Amino acid sequence: GLLALGGAVLAGPSAARRHGITVPDRSTCLLVPRADRRTLRGVRLLREDLPPAEVTRIGGVPLTGRARTVFDCLRLLPDGAARALLDEAFGAGWLTPDRLAGYLHRFTGRHGAARLARLARAAVPHPPDR
Repeated sequence: GLLALGGAVLAGPSAARRHGITVPDRSTCLLVPRADRRTLRGVRLLREDLPPAEVTRIGGVPLTGRARTVFDCLRLLPDGAARALLDEAFGAGWLTPDRLAGYLHRFTGRHGAARLARLARAAVPHPPDR
């Protein structure tokens, strides 16, 4: 997929596996620029303009950084698996509430944004009312 779609990077569950993060989704997932309308059978494509700072390499393979990988997995995993991953990511320091808020802000108005916001609200600890 990476060879067929120049400019693509591993994302979501595919990137999670490369980062050593266990996810229940075995699908192949790539992130391509938003304007790229190509398709590839058997590959899930996420379309987004990814800042270069969010791309890393493991073994020479380009993939999303750990925080972005977690965010993309949250978009794709069922609610229970997404909640478990988010708890693990916060606990391990792979993602912070502030970074998640930044991703959510950039994702506002897109399909699935409300679900992601709901997951984030449930996972982020809130200070007690005074």
